[in-house]
Amino acid sequence: MAHKRSPHPTGAHAAPAPAAATPAGSRARTVSEVPLAPGENTSGQRKYKYAGGYDFDKIASGMAVKFKHNDHYDERSLPNMQVLLGMIEADALITDIRWTAYMLATAMWETSHIESFQVPRTGKDGKVMTGKDGKVITRTRKVWINMKPVHETGEGAGRRYHNPVKVAAQPTGELKITEWNGNVFTLKTNGEYTSAVHGRVPGTNPPARPVEAYTKAAGDEHSYFGRGYVQLTWWYNYASAGVLLDKGLTLVTDPENAMIAQTAYDLMSLCMRTGKGFANKHKFDDYFSGTQRDYEGARAMVNAADTESIAKVANIARLFEDVLWDARKSAS
Repeated sequence: MAHKRSPHPTGAHAAPAPAAATPAGSRARTVSEVPLAPGENTSGQRKYKYAGGYDFDKIASGMAVKFKHNDHYDERSLPNMQVLLGMIEADALITDIRWTAYMLATAMWETSHIESFQVPRTGKDGKVMTGKDGKVITRTRKVWINMKPVHETGEGAGRRYHNPVKVAAQPTGELKITEWNGNVFTLKTNGEYTSAVHGRVPGTNPPARPVEAYTKAAGDEHSYFGRGYVQLTWWYNYASAGVLLDKGLTLVTDPENAMIAQTAYDLMSLCMRTGKGFANKHKFDDYFSGTQRDYEGARAMVNAADTESIAKVANIARLFEDVLWDARKSAS
């Protein structure tokens, strides 16, 4: 992935005091501003409560029009969006078009990355070119892809949570966590943890190389860089997320589970609805209630500190709202 991410000091990406967090959740990148939809309706003109389905053909055609000025939209991402929208439609607790629009906008922003594709090369006459062997001549095209769970750019290289920890199962069902600097923590089955030495906190500045206590420690080695739709970082956040989702400590013992689309979606939905986990006590109802339509403020659920993203994500959400409104299968 080509984009870079800026520090994210709140929510799922935050390290406990006194260690300062610098996790993933945003990117410092150049992207053309997404214009507001022409003739955009004011909040009082729509009945936002809606729990029905959407016509995906209308979604696709609507996005081709609404997102034509968005450099990070490419139709190759539509299958990813269809999977995500399908999970939203199946979620009986998502009952507001604004919620759906904001989840889609967040996923689009947080997962944008560049992928390369081979496409046919065409001549000046517009015809596909072929070689002497009759095979189509191709060229490499790089496009922005999004709407699917991703690994953080560089897997968190340069950030403290990039350093692996060792995870050892205990007979009690708890886990022993050993960090690079030799700090040891007991991770309880309820997602809480205690330090072997009073006052130690996870994520304390690690040495350039692991200490002997780490290299000799038992356990499997894992790194807890950003993964998912709303990227999850730090081993203790993987622990609390797993418990929230009734998955126990499985996200700690196998962090790649956070890349499973349903798991990544369930975490995003639960936290944005309830304010738990990465949402840091901010929830949908704080920004979308009655006729309230605060797409800018809603960024606090993920990363209000990334001021670059606030207006851009809000504008993307407004475009999604228009697309979803026109694609409803039943009147609200």
